[in-house]
Amino acid sequence: MKKRLLCLFLCMVMVLSVILSSCSEKTDEEAEGGIIDDASESAITLSMWVVCEKEVSSATAAAVSKALNAVTNAKFKTQLVINWLTEDEYRDRLEAEITAYEASLKSNLPEDEEFVTEAETETGDGEETVAPDETQTNEFGMTVIKYPDLLANQVDIIYIAGEDMYVDFIEKGWLSALDTELASSSKKLREYISGTLLSAAKHDGETFAIPNNRAIGQYNYMLLNKELMEKYNQHAYWEQGMIDGFYNDNLYSFLNLVYQFEDDVIPVDASYKDCLDLLAHYWYFDAADYSLQLDKFSLFGYHYQDIADLTRGSTILGFESLFENEEFAEDYIKLNEFRLKDYFRTENDSRKQSAVKFVNGDATILSKGEYVEDGVTYYPVIVGYPTATSEDIYGNMFGVCSYTQSVSRSMEIVTYLNTNPDFRNMMQYGVEYTNYRLVENSDGTTSVYRLNEDYMMDIYATGNTFITYPDPKDNMAPDIWESGKEQNRNSLVDPLLGFDLKDFSMSDSGEDDYVSLDKDGYNVSFTTGYSKELISQNATLAKWLKECDAQGKSVYAFKTQSVEGANKRTVYYIYNNNVAKSTKVTLEEVPIIEEVEDPKTGDVEEVQTGLDIYLNYADQKESSDTAGYELTVVTVDTKKNSPYTLQYKANGGAATAFVEKELDTRIAFDFLNTKHYSINVYNNLTMATLLKNATMINWLTEKYDHAFYTAKKESTYIMTNEKDLGNGQKEVAFVVFRTGYYNETFLEVQPTGTNKNLVVNFNFSAKEDYPLDETAVNYIVCYISVVADSDVKVSYGVSLNGDAETVPSRNVTKADPSYDRCGTLDTDLVKFMQEANDLFADLLEYEIQSYYDAYHAVLNNPDATYEQKKAALQTAMTSLKALVDDMSKIMSTKDESLSPLSDQIVYNVLGMHTNAKKPTPFTERLSAFLTDDKLTKADASGKFSMMQFHRNVRAIASKDVVQYDGQFDHDWDETRLEDFVYFDSPYTVYYAWMTKYGYLPESAVTEDSTTDTEATA
Repeated sequence: MKKRLLCLFLCMVMVLSVILSSCSEKTDEEAEGGIIDDASESAITLSMWVVCEKEVSSATAAAVSKALNAVTNAKFKTQLVINWLTEDEYRDRLEAEITAYEASLKSNLPEDEEFVTEAETETGDGEETVAPDETQTNEFGMTVIKYPDLLANQVDIIYIAGEDMYVDFIEKGWLSALDTELASSSKKLREYISGTLLSAAKHDGETFAIPNNRAIGQYNYMLLNKELMEKYNQHAYWEQGMIDGFYNDNLYSFLNLVYQFEDDVIPVDASYKDCLDLLAHYWYFDAADYSLQLDKFSLFGYHYQDIADLTRGSTILGFESLFENEEFAEDYIKLNEFRLKDYFRTENDSRKQSAVKFVNGDATILSKGEYVEDGVTYYPVIVGYPTATSEDIYGNMFGVCSYTQSVSRSMEIVTYLNTNPDFRNMMQYGVEYTNYRLVENSDGTTSVYRLNEDYMMDIYATGNTFITYPDPKDNMAPDIWESGKEQNRNSLVDPLLGFDLKDFSMSDSGEDDYVSLDKDGYNVSFTTGYSKELISQNATLAKWLKECDAQGKSVYAFKTQSVEGANKRTVYYIYNNNVAKSTKVTLEEVPIIEEVEDPKTGDVEEVQTGLDIYLNYADQKESSDTAGYELTVVTVDTKKNSPYTLQYKANGGAATAFVEKELDTRIAFDFLNTKHYSINVYNNLTMATLLKNATMINWLTEKYDHAFYTAKKESTYIMTNEKDLGNGQKEVAFVVFRTGYYNETFLEVQPTGTNKNLVVNFNFSAKEDYPLDETAVNYIVCYISVVADSDVKVSYGVSLNGDAETVPSRNVTKADPSYDRCGTLDTDLVKFMQEANDLFADLLEYEIQSYYDAYHAVLNNPDATYEQKKAALQTAMTSLKALVDDMSKIMSTKDESLSPLSDQIVYNVLGMHTNAKKPTPFTERLSAFLTDDKLTKADASGKFSMMQFHRNVRAIASKDVVQYDGQFDHDWDETRLEDFVYFDSPYTVYYAWMTKYGYLPESAVTEDSTTDTEATA
């Protein structure tokens, strides 16, 4: 400790000497740290919000703050104002502070109260200069830095407690994206934080907080009784690694020996369901709300081959028809054989020992090679790797508020907290020799001895656990983190973490991140007419607008960008405050064409090598209602390296560059500041996909005229509906139908307006130089759902390339346009899955229980002979195998011809033989399901046909979209251009989710590069 104090003193002396001598050189320690950027040259004060286990007194808070700031002052020129709050008050206090800060930004503050977030200004030539630090004289007569006071309601570094808080703060726009910092000044974090946690913490592909590194999850071990293994000479199988899981022939041999010769031993000390869960990952969707229920058995799933593959990013869980999988069928039969023989623990079981049991634990069990419980020693076999849960990932994180005075300076502190042991321990335990002291143990480890309970923190809530001393109050062993590091190296991320079938299938149809670029790799769009009131709801843009007005009249651009795969999206917020008249804003695109010679053939051809984009401002006429400014948003979608320029022209004058400011991430601002606000857009629908809704399809077909739109006449029709959702919310739905459009046309939904008055503009961006393809479906159908507060007025407008349209044939129809808005998800298929799973799970339970009862009736009969008992077991096993065989045939996906199953198979499953006088209630229910008109068709002889049943089974087990063969309420004209309706299966939705969020390697995303059941990195 004395050495650390000496180092700290020397560090402070070095900093003071820098100030006094005006020297700008950094210390060697700073140069080696790798986490200090140019911003660190100016003094700054940041707030930090943390959770404490018990209230921290003002005296203790002052002492710990002083110790922490001695480090941050010396190393980063940063003063921390730390807010210690107990868990029950933390979130409310923090949210109130951020909300108050937002409110202050939206108010019209006098100019003298305006603040700047960082001590930096821009010179006219664009170079950054650093404002000099203010100094003061301390009690020793020395000149030291005077750190600025916190702004009112300033929030910088915040502790995130749980997924709900994390997602909520992201959706409110309260967290800064940190990927740029992680790739540069904070890249050291990647060496200290588990890659599993950092990967899983991403939200929609971006990192908004840094998880506190910790031991992830637990292993699931299968334990083999060592004494019994050696007694029956089976231990060599374990020693040579030949028992790698529960479903293993060598394990079966051991269990069979125990079953035959050990009457007082439970072969498997677990439940039947526990072992069933080890067999496969089961897909069970509740058709009522599309929720995924992983604790229920399903006919569809992913048969485990190697549990180590089950990490998001290397394996897609398939939708196999499980009984068609021969390995699953064999293991399922074996499992139920164990059930018939009473291998599993039963209620009030009197058997005292176990041959096999299961336990959750850390890596120390594996490293020791044995596990001892109640004096019995077991060999461990991993049957489940540690899997990151929501609590592991989101339970304890540090993020940077979007209203921070500096993201980079805040991340310096977060980085140091997670990489420097001394600083980390100070945050956890307080001041050494005041709050705690260290004890050196005989085994070379170090323990913490608390001197008092004045400063009590949760070790998981204060940073990287692996670089701090284990907390004695949690009974942590001094070497706990060593096994934790090994555990994290083997950890997995649940492949379904964050997956929501309904939400994704709905939102995916409306996502605009994946833009279809034109043949030259560009797509440009714009919208204008935004109010400063609306744009200023985002703090960053509000500050920028004030800065622009302070600089004078000009045309300013705030450039933001994000990268999605090979594409880049750049969004420009353009503010023209040099407007005195009503102004028409248009966008002009001028391709840059160059002659390029083919090196092989020598031919010269014209190639587009770039694009010049001009935003044109044209004065119209004198108008007293002009706002005095024009706010425009221009979006440019390109490939990553596609060159272009964006400039503006005023009244036909020369092209002029904007006064530009750049932010390397996108900005999301909350339109209208409503409590509940969202717009979901379902693009690229066809009339055929809406055939199930008679009202809507009839309305569409009334407006549709093939001859009309092939004549290139353009008309827009809009159906609207508004309904009260309760809880102060309402939904306004629009069906936008445009006929006669050119091939290269895109619909952009552009919300604007003022407070409590939302205007949704439907802008069609058309490229008129593209010829119309008369063999294609040349119209647009989109469904737009707007949810807002009940007192918000929602209206709409229509424009073409940014100009308001005055199409005379546009109609507004008041009708109910509602339909199942889960994108193109085949919701009937989800209902089929639940009904089939429920029925066949009941069937399997019903039939197997009858075999069990019949066998045990003989087994428990004191007069039954050994041969009779053996025959009864054989009968039960024969029936079980026949049942699984029939299930395999019914659930087959390999019948490409869709030929019907034989009647005999159906009757066998139903138990409905020709001499059956009356089927049981269960078989009546199953019969009704299998012969439902919606699922089957009867042939001329009246026999059952399973064609539709097979279509559903194959659709579920495939990642391809599937054709709908059902009947529609509307008599569809099959001479139309689109003949079929295609819907996405649940697997298609899951596959799209994995692809969208980057969890698949690029090779796995290409067509035909993966099987239907597995894709590995």
